[in-house]
Amino acid sequence: MDEQARPHGGVANEGAFLPVLIVGTERKGQYSMKARLWRAVSAAALISCISAGSLAQYSHPTHAAGKTLHVAWFEFGPADVLATLGQQYGRETGTTIAVDRPPLAQWYTSVFNQFAAHHTSFAAAALDSQWLGQAVTDHDVPELTPWLKANLKVTDFYPYLFASYSQYPQRTPGTTGSLDLARGHFYGVPWFADAKMFAYRKDWFSDPANQAAFKAKYHYALGVPKSMDQIVDIADFFTQPSKGIYGYATHEQTGYDAAAETFLPWCWNYGGEIWNSKTGAVQGYVNSPRCAHALQLVDHLTQKDSPPGSGSNFIAEVTNDMNQGKVAMIESWLCCFAGLFDPKASTLGKTKAEIANKIGFFNYPGETYMGTTSRVAPLGGMGLSLSSYASQADQQEILKFVKWFLTPRIQQEWYTMGATPANNVILQSAGFKAAQPWNPLTAQVFSMVKDFWNMPEYSTMLKVMNDGINASMTGQNNAKTTLDTIAKKQAAILGATGRYSAYQ
Repeated sequence: MDEQARPHGGVANEGAFLPVLIVGTERKGQYSMKARLWRAVSAAALISCISAGSLAQYSHPTHAAGKTLHVAWFEFGPADVLATLGQQYGRETGTTIAVDRPPLAQWYTSVFNQFAAHHTSFAAAALDSQWLGQAVTDHDVPELTPWLKANLKVTDFYPYLFASYSQYPQRTPGTTGSLDLARGHFYGVPWFADAKMFAYRKDWFSDPANQAAFKAKYHYALGVPKSMDQIVDIADFFTQPSKGIYGYATHEQTGYDAAAETFLPWCWNYGGEIWNSKTGAVQGYVNSPRCAHALQLVDHLTQKDSPPGSGSNFIAEVTNDMNQGKVAMIESWLCCFAGLFDPKASTLGKTKAEIANKIGFFNYPGETYMGTTSRVAPLGGMGLSLSSYASQADQQEILKFVKWFLTPRIQQEWYTMGATPANNVILQSAGFKAAQPWNPLTAQVFSMVKDFWNMPEYSTMLKVMNDGINASMTGQNNAKTTLDTIAKKQAAILGATGRYSAYQ
């Protein structure tokens, strides 16, 4: 979320993140994650987060007598689904798979502190794509290349997803998504796919009065936007502060990767890049005219077309804005969209069907700007990797579970209960497309996803971007100054590594 939750699909308390402090041996990579955690600031905060109950949660023995094995993830809807399937696997095989589900803000810490101790309560862990490099470098996860090729039809998976969740190093260092099945090394199994898209009030869009007024003002038909520019027009049109109605809501806060993952697709869709992954150059990329133009539009949307106080918003708040009828469009992780169809949380209908009559979905429409046409969506999701510190017997048993989990029968249960496979054959199936209102667009979004840095310095690069973009979104800085500052700070981070030609 990259995640989000991603979020995503009924994430519990996504907006209530707690600060944490990494303890134990300092490790290469400084504890980076995409979707999704940040370093904390005090030991007192850590102590407040770890109660006797949470300590008990991680007290399972590493070798669990062959009856119950643990997978580490975090507290959100798909992890609950996995726990249900783990119980089913126990009934079928005698070995139950339990899922450790700390709050999202503690997920990374709970996994990598155990890696640092060379002793894990879990036999496998779901890892965000940018975590994989650190885990591989520090020998925390074993290589799975022979097993994957012998047990999975790897060509059934989206190449970009397979590379991002499984392969290290990438064909292009510092990036994700460059698959090399012939010579690549693989350390994870594609597990849970996610990406960003839009939800919108299709009842507002189809209202005849709105259609007539929009056509008179903008001289084209109101409908699913065909460009990023049209998103801005539509957001402006629906914003009516006197009525408590706004055109747009998105993730803006500095926690996690919220603000950064909002800026990135706008930058990419206007033809920008955040760096040169081959040379490491940042100057002239993240602060290019294309990226500056994109951030100016994001600033307009968040300052003019979003509900008041939106600068601290993340997934839960944006979902709530739609549920309460405040906004025409939201930009969020697709696996969060289940939260839009809870009648107990929504004012849009008393049943899921009533709500579905009012909410629709669309993918990033892309944009043609300065002679370049781009269409990109941010990648979320993660792979599953084994713990090097689990016994060989437990590792083998987890792989049996993985093989069972990835069968068509179980993958159908996986998506029926609200999770998203990474298998392209399944994503293209009629059953998957009918399972959720947004699923017909899911196969398309995974053909246009893009991820960002895969390097030990990921977390420090992300913090610089996240803090800077939030300041711009909330009017504390202008777009050009923000991006120039980000470029300067990130260039210093990359220059200190000695690995990139731009700084030699």
